[in-house]
Amino acid sequence: MTHAERHWASVLNEAWGIDAVLQPLPGEFDLNFLATARDGSGCVLKVMREGCDAAFVSLLYAAHAPVYRDAV
Repeated sequence: MTHAERHWASVLNEAWGIDAVLQPLPGEFDLNFLATARDGSGCVLKVMREGCDAAFVSLLYAAHAPVYRDAV
């Protein structure tokens, strides 16, 4: 894992208690990682850039919410 992957894996573990290995995913405005937990479950960790407009984050969340909802 790269330094960035180790850093964000640590943040994921400390903030949400998810012990996972991160694999980079493509992203235009942010960092995206496929997080695979030790039990085999997975999720996407999305890290927005510093100073990102809150309205933009809300827009992305609204756009992705149906995809996440249907995947569960």
